[in-house]
Amino acid sequence: MLLRSFIGFGLLAIGTASANESELTSRTVRLGNGDTIKHLYEDGVPVLMDNKHVKIELAGYQLGSDNKGVTWRWAFTLSLKENPPSVITVSDVTEGRARLLIQDNQGMFTGLRWFGQGDKFYPSAEALPWLYDSGTTQRIYRLDMRLTTGEHKVLYQPAIYTAESKRKILKLIKAGSIK
Repeated sequence: MLLRSFIGFGLLAIGTASANESELTSRTVRLGNGDTIKHLYEDGVPVLMDNKHVKIELAGYQLGSDNKGVTWRWAFTLSLKENPPSVITVSDVTEGRARLLIQDNQGMFTGLRWFGQGDKFYPSAEALPWLYDSGTTQRIYRLDMRLTTGEHKVLYQPAIYTAESKRKILKLIKAGSIK
């Protein structure tokens, strides 16, 4: 189940391939508040979280462009299972305080799927300083969910942004368009 990042139609997604061709390892990941979590990685790439309530299908961003330049939106897609969430928020917990990326009212339930999209912004060095670092970057996203039963559940999803993918994104930003 090799996980790969790819850009298509301006969207970063983490896809999967078959499990028999790769190696699973558990890693300890430090959150911005100093806490740690354990997460599975496959060939060095974080595995998409899957529990009895939801399965993360996409964790990343969507690129677009307008007359001012390239735009960025956080985007997450979940498959819903038993006792699905009725409220979902997504935050970046990589550094210090959690930074809210997607509020509950920015998500949409469609059947057994949830699609959340953050506000559009311009991906400047001030807005996304890690994007402008030359190396590979790992970000950690926290999904806070209130289930239909009233329970509160939290999922963490690390994501890897390779140096190469960041260079390609910066090239698009410099060009001012994703076309």
